Amino acid sequence: MSALTYLAEWRQISARIRGFERAAAVHARFLSVNSASPYGADKDLQWHCAKIKATVEQYRQTFGDLMPYAAKAAIERFLADAGQHIEGNTGGDGKLVQTIIVKLIAFESEMTFCLDDLMERVRSASELAFMHLQRLIVADEEYRRKWQTAYSEHETHCEKLGGTHL
Repeated sequence: MSALTYLAEWRQISARIRGFERAAAVHARFLSVNSASPYGADKDLQWHCAKIKATVEQYRQTFGDLMPYAAKAAIERFLADAGQHIEGNTGGDGKLVQTIIVKLIAFESEMTFCLDDLMERVRSASELAFMHLQRLIVADEEYRRKWQTAYSEHETHCEKLGGTHL
């Protein structure tokens, strides 16, 4: 797995959380008119929180060794705090759901910040360039010959070809 993969995966999770945030905002507007939630909207929001938590746990398990320390720490804090609230709210307590939603939105913001720093973008672009280069060398005979010639001549020739590609 690469940084490019975990960044793309995070963007999907982030989009899901932002969409969930919109649903929660609509629910909050309805509650401002009528403070009751008689048709189970709180329980449905709680269910979505649990699904997002499970997705975050899977994300941590899959990409934990690749992502920056700050992102791993953010996930651990989220799971230790909001994750415990999610697990403990089996009855769908509306006030606790509201607290969980705020923590979930704050977590999304923190993770996006941790993963969107300049070095991560540079690393992702570099990984993508190297993957493309590898495929090009395998697929294009002429390009492969250029690299073999450069390699046999001197390391600086390879650096020039690689720098041009990047």
